Amino acid sequence: MRDIIIYTDGSCLHNPGRGGWAAVVIDGENRYELSGGVVLSTNNRMEIRAAIQALRSLDISDSTNMNIKIYSDSQLLVNSIQQGWAVRWRANNWKRNKKDKAENPDLWAELLPEIEQRNVEFVWIRAHVGTAENERCDVLAKAAAEQATEHDTVYEQTYAQQTAEQSATQTTEQTTLFAEPAADNNAYVVRYHKGTSTIHIQHATNGTLRIPKNRIMEVINAIKDSMASA
Repeated sequence: MRDIIIYTDGSCLHNPGRGGWAAVVIDGENRYELSGGVVLSTNNRMEIRAAIQALRSLDISDSTNMNIKIYSDSQLLVNSIQQGWAVRWRANNWKRNKKDKAENPDLWAELLPEIEQRNVEFVWIRAHVGTAENERCDVLAKAAAEQATEHDTVYEQTYAQQTAEQSATQTTEQTTLFAEPAADNNAYVVRYHKGTSTIHIQHATNGTLRIPKNRIMEVINAIKDSMASA
């Protein structure tokens, strides 16, 4: 049996942002490096991609003669495989539970068959503690991210959808509350902005405010700010 040691790492500038992945494969006296990058990705996607590409670089026809250990500083990657999470997500139609979807199902769907054709063990290692090949992967992955020109179309579509949904949520739910003195300076008009609408909460007279309990501190702080600037 051949013992094959693989170190992998993923890097992302700004996360999401330019992403890079890297692997160092040690097969006896044969050692080689792999790396690549895309213009928009996440750190987790690059960690998974590194493992995929490392396994694909091995001769599948000789897979039964290999003992493969993959060392990664990604707890998500290691635990998803070693604890069987990714297999369960796949069996559950890529859902973590009844309401939450598993992230990056496209990449897990690529990685699992590569693992299932081979004898593979994932091992977690701590990052940036001087493990030479892990540090080398880190350098390669960052360089690949900086030089990336290829596109991860699956993630770019996901990112565009998530951005649109977040923008819509902020438009409808973002709340800004403020207070201003009324004409007689003994009362305050308290308003809040919700989405694109301006709504009056209360018109306080004689220094008295009637407000919901869960908004008391917001109103108090708004009034303090108003008084300080008066």
